[in-house]
Amino acid sequence: VRALIWGKGDDDLIGFCIVVGTMLHGIATGNCLPASVPLVCVDINQATVTKLMDRGSWQSIGIITDVGLFIRVLAERLGPNEVRRASEEADVRRAGSQTRT
Repeated sequence: VRALIWGKGDDDLIGFCIVVGTMLHGIATGNCLPASVPLVCVDINQATVTKLMDRGSWQSIGIITDVGLFIRVLAERLGPNEVRRASEEADVRRAGSQTRT
């Protein structure tokens, strides 16, 4: 893994990192990455975002929001034809919750 991160293997370098909702793993990953790798930290806890932002990289971005909402919007943007819209899922859940007696 270290060879992959630092570009000493046959694979491409890691060019971007998104850390979502896990403070300990996020901080450990941030500490392993070179400062040149852009890092986005998404967490609902401001302290977690601040810890990762203070790692000394000027290319870090912090987003304080619910991780589930962030993942849904990211998935909709990256693959709009692959993900059902939230309104469609709400209709399905509503229909499934109505049972006949």
